[in-house]
Amino acid sequence: MVTESLSHSAVRTAVPMDWHATYQRTLWVSDAIIVAGVVFLTQFVWFTLTGEPVTRPVDNVEPITYTWLSVALVVAWLAALSISGSRSPRTVGIGTGEYRKVIASALYLFAVLAIVSYLTTTDVSRGYLLLSFPVGMALLLISRALWRRRLWAARRSGEAMSRVLVIGDDEESARIVRELDSMPEAGYRVVGVSGPGSRSDFMSAGIEVPFLGPVEDVDRMLRMTGADTVIVASDAALPVERVREISWQLESGRQHLIMVPSLTDIGGPRIHTRPVAGLPLVHVETPRYTGRQRVLKRTFDILGSGALLLILAPLFAVLALLVKTSSAGPVFYTQERIGKEGQPFQMIKFRSMITGADDMLQQLLAAQGTADQPLHKIDNDPRITKIG
Repeated sequence: MVTESLSHSAVRTAVPMDWHATYQRTLWVSDAIIVAGVVFLTQFVWFTLTGEPVTRPVDNVEPITYTWLSVALVVAWLAALSISGSRSPRTVGIGTGEYRKVIASALYLFAVLAIVSYLTTTDVSRGYLLLSFPVGMALLLISRALWRRRLWAARRSGEAMSRVLVIGDDEESARIVRELDSMPEAGYRVVGVSGPGSRSDFMSAGIEVPFLGPVEDVDRMLRMTGADTVIVASDAALPVERVREISWQLESGRQHLIMVPSLTDIGGPRIHTRPVAGLPLVHVETPRYTGRQRVLKRTFDILGSGALLLILAPLFAVLALLVKTSSAGPVFYTQERIGKEGQPFQMIKFRSMITGADDMLQQLLAAQGTADQPLHKIDNDPRITKIG
């Protein structure tokens, strides 16, 4: 039976244990032990069997020994597992995605090493690599399967569960609740439902979780129930525009949005298909970067843009010379633009118009009779330089 609608005074905000972070750390430690153990043991066994020194230098790279190569391989392998998202909360615990990413990480890393070895003419022992990768990948898959069985056991006892708020009509919500209750291994416990109907509608549908009333204030419902996941089960409960607003309001890394496919009018890169207890639902990534993700993204942005600047520096030098010699004035043009969170910034670009072009704009628009039309371009604009 559905319990009474909840009020602020009747509900104490629950703070669910952050099992995601604990489980991710456990997987990281397990992965590190396996990868390091396999790589260094392979180094010892392979070179012992071939009668060569275990710490001999890599061919054609005398200062670097295989010990240093093993250290680099361990670090790169662990980084590949992290970058692939093999420990992501939306990947672990259910489905085959976790295993596929573990395999892909090893294969991609092996391919990168092979390409680097070929391009640098570095002769790395094939036996050392061909033994490390298959054994390491197999042990990683076995360890992930064992950790998953332990996670499932914890979930069957009510631990390591995500707290779910279901939004939808009575029939669809009832189906979601039944499916999630029948498969605790999926890791979802419904703590409240909300929808356009009345409490009696949800009671007659057989929903045995608190009914929170009509969909009005999702933030309040999340605080009341301590839910960290919102499942929007039908478009009758919320219009697509409102769903999009909710997706931006959720706390990144802690609160998640899951929807039926018909409601996925959200930015494509943020959609991640994942089976949820056999239901046709998809995850929507919260569009913010925090903690390690923010650092990694910022590092990638700086290193990537820096590398591109170095590569394109000769071309930029030629462009600067052409701009300077084609007309009088500075090489660069700056203009204030509005950026992240409405903050203004100075945009810098190669100058493509004569100096003072902004001051001539209104006069030229008036001359062609379009001064009263917003954002209208000037035909055969005389301000554009030859190189512009």
